Amino acid sequence: MALRIRFVRRVPKPRRKKESPFLQVSETELWHKTYIPPWEMFYNILESIILIIFFFTVANPVIYYYYLQRGAFVDSFYPKQDEGTPIEDFSIISDYYDTVNESYYTLKTDSFLEIHDVNRSLPVLCEIYWMNGSKTEGSFPDIDLEFFKHINRIIISLDYVIVSSDLTYPGCSNWYTQTEIAARDGLVQFTIEPSIRRKSCTPEMMTEFNVTTPKSIAVTDDNSHRMLQSIREQSIKAPLQFSRGRTKNKLTKKSKKNAHPLIKRNRPHISEERKYRNNHLLKNKNTKTTILYDNKFKLEECKVFRITNHLMLCIVVADALHIFTMLFSLRNRYNLHKNRLSNNQYRNMASLPRIHITIGYWFIIDFVCSCITLILASITFANSYKMTQFPSQITLEIISFAGLFSIIRLSQWLKFSNGLYQLITIIREAAIMLLNLAVEVIPIWSAFILFGIFTFGLISDSFRTVRELVERFITSGMGDSIDDFYIVIDDGTDATAWLSFFYVSAITAGGMWIIFTSCISSIMYVREHYVDLD
Repeated sequence: MALRIRFVRRVPKPRRKKESPFLQVSETELWHKTYIPPWEMFYNILESIILIIFFFTVANPVIYYYYLQRGAFVDSFYPKQDEGTPIEDFSIISDYYDTVNESYYTLKTDSFLEIHDVNRSLPVLCEIYWMNGSKTEGSFPDIDLEFFKHINRIIISLDYVIVSSDLTYPGCSNWYTQTEIAARDGLVQFTIEPSIRRKSCTPEMMTEFNVTTPKSIAVTDDNSHRMLQSIREQSIKAPLQFSRGRTKNKLTKKSKKNAHPLIKRNRPHISEERKYRNNHLLKNKNTKTTILYDNKFKLEECKVFRITNHLMLCIVVADALHIFTMLFSLRNRYNLHKNRLSNNQYRNMASLPRIHITIGYWFIIDFVCSCITLILASITFANSYKMTQFPSQITLEIISFAGLFSIIRLSQWLKFSNGLYQLITIIREAAIMLLNLAVEVIPIWSAFILFGIFTFGLISDSFRTVRELVERFITSGMGDSIDDFYIVIDDGTDATAWLSFFYVSAITAGGMWIIFTSCISSIMYVREHYVDLD
């Protein structure tokens, strides 16, 4: 008798939508009949547009600027040794401490960044936690190997402030770099784990480091700049010649001959301050300009704060109106439910189908997501007043979740188009089938995981944690890193070579031929019986 394994459960063919007496009317049709605009859709689109504007005007520039600075700190303070790799010699730790000291001094004196030390005993602090529970801090001490065996962990940290006088991003940011050198449980073997985080400056830091914001531009006479007249005049007039020399988006032959080489480039964006400065320099060539700063930092002068504050306020208002509109429409949906109770077919339905054709699942999802977005936008609005240069990392993470819950709801307004809504239909109908498939696979993969940990755990770091091993399973099952998986669990012996061959081959075959094809067949079944009905 043949063994039969059925991963995909048969689902009865559903009724066609045209046979159902409870058809929902689209928002556009309802607008034409009742002249009531679909306010819920408008508010959802408005929230999404505001969040997209925030992503491009605030989040994207901040992330770019943040990673530029973080990259410099990683190159200077991160160890050359890979994270999690055991340290073979205790002298590596003392050498690393000296390297961090030299890198910090070089970065502070030779770089373009304005770096200040936070008030504490040493710029580069070494904290040693001993096995008996005590703690010492200061510079790295001179200790021998026997004394080193009594250490539990070592933390080498830097706490510093970056002050910026830039016209676009003025303010300061507090950076904290930490490298933890900890011993593994029960072993005198240390691993190194670095980390960097950024946070807003405190008011005491703003006062101590004299953080200011640009106020205005002062123009003073200076006859010592005569030698730079021609160069300055060319650099200022070049963008003007470029704009005047165009006729119907083409340059004439005469203007091509006399044009400055800079006109071949696109005209850069010129701020209001630079326009004012350039216009004055064209009229008064023997002048120089200086930027005046306020005596203290003014948050309202920061462009990032103004954009964040105003956009979050708009989202809070739009979400509040969205929730109010949904609560108002809930009464109409309840009246629809009472009117349909007179229908025998509706009265004999279960609770979930009733909710689906009256209130609707999308209504519940939309209401919950709107409440979450309102709360997250309110938190971001409140956190914007704590900003000293950029939004904090937690603020960006919060607003990213708000964007996720807001933008993903736009797909609900495509539900009356079968072609545009087929992905949501597939996810909705195939979710239970795929979940059943995942539950059935758990015992099989658990057996492979335990076998791999006990057999190859001493050979490869891929079996160090269950998470890393599951990642290997997924990539090998999809056929992405089969060759690499064969190599890392082979120690060169014949027995391990054959074991690794059968082990990786079984995982790849099970993932590609059984699980992957079962998922595809489930989706094709749903598409055939649900999506292609109309």
